[in-house]
Amino acid sequence: MAAGQAEVRAKDRENAVLKAINRIFLERMQCDTEEDLCKTCLAAAEELTDSAFGFIGEVNPAGSFDTIAISNPGWDACNI
Repeated sequence: MAAGQAEVRAKDRENAVLKAINRIFLERMQCDTEEDLCKTCLAAAEELTDSAFGFIGEVNPAGSFDTIAISNPGWDACNI
């Protein structure tokens, strides 16, 4: 890849990240809970990375892992 092409790709990536950040800031106003905000962040991250599935979690004060937001691709169609 030529240096010029690499610079264009880097700029495109930077613009995509800034667009995702702006989306989160704009949609934050409509989020009522931390879970809503995490779902917004997850959707932006999935779009940015072309991911079909993802989750956001945290380690709580007791040291356990809590899932805050998780994608739902296909779970509604699952019969289990």
